[in-house]
Amino acid sequence: MCDLYLLMQIFLESLPISSSGHLDLLGLSVPWAVDFFAHGPTVLMLIVYFAPTLREFLFSSACKMSTCWYLLVMLFCAECFTPLFYILFSIILPRPPLWFGFLCTMLLLFSLRFCRASCSDRVGFKEAGAVGLMQGIALLPGVSRLASTYAVGRWMGLSATTAFRLSCALQIPLFAGGAVLGSYALWRKNELASFLTPTCLVSLLLASVGAFFLLKIVEKSMEREWLWLLGFYMIIPFVAALLVH
Repeated sequence: MCDLYLLMQIFLESLPISSSGHLDLLGLSVPWAVDFFAHGPTVLMLIVYFAPTLREFLFSSACKMSTCWYLLVMLFCAECFTPLFYILFSIILPRPPLWFGFLCTMLLLFSLRFCRASCSDRVGFKEAGAVGLMQGIALLPGVSRLASTYAVGRWMGLSATTAFRLSCALQIPLFAGGAVLGSYALWRKNELASFLTPTCLVSLLLASVGAFFLLKIVEKSMEREWLWLLGFYMIIPFVAALLVH
């Protein structure tokens, strides 16, 4: 069960459809440490995916110390919302049913059909705050983090490329922290070695390679303004979750 969960979680993470929500709908559940551990391969995949972009930026004339610090501050401000919402949803606020999260993802995807064309690559406090706020809300079951943060970025006037890169940039530290916590928890329970066998590592690698190319397709669909079409697909898990509930 854990192996199947890991493979599906890693592969589906590249799609803006809420991978965790789909796994919940299928009745696939694992301890939180295993779930967090699954983020490790995703982080490595994202680093490889954006390595050429990062290298191009570092060797460009636009790369200045002030620019780097500005971008880091924007990312930090956006990331601050996630732990706050985690505390709210864990301690204070009740979590809505799964169908509600799928409905939110569906509506956000459909909203991209009516989003005005924009080409701004400037990420300010307003844009970073809005996307960060949405990432915190995306902790709700069924709400796709990629779909929601990308849609909000587009509605804030960011270009498709910048909104996509900002969404993925916010994902890396979030998932890296989760992977470290999950790996540590598994190590404390003497269970980490079972996920580091040659067979398991090869499976994780293949899932990561698949996720890499799947993310390429998603990025291309964003550039061509086709992502909203996935809203039609989201009707299926929404109805299924509504019937199960």
